[in-house]
Amino acid sequence: MIPAPDGSPSLLSPADNAYIRSGGFKLRFGDWEKAWRLEKAKSAQNIPVSNQIFLNGRNITGEIEELRKNRNASTLRHIGKLLGKEITKKEYLNSDSG
Repeated sequence: MIPAPDGSPSLLSPADNAYIRSGGFKLRFGDWEKAWRLEKAKSAQNIPVSNQIFLNGRNITGEIEELRKNRNASTLRHIGKLLGKEITKKEYLNSDSG
């Protein structure tokens, strides 16, 4: 049996389950799965943020603040690119959609 989005057993038959997840159904009635995920995200607890910036495992928050004070835009852009590369190297998993 295919589980419902909330993890409980689905009351739909396998054929109905496949139909409501099909592109045609979503085109006609809207993407209910996306709406469900958005509602779940809205009701989720906030993710704690430390306001610390790490690059290659090193805390660079103080350096960034100093660059901001001195308005050193070119160095900030360079660090931003490095941070972007660091973020894209990692894999992230959305537990709802896999």
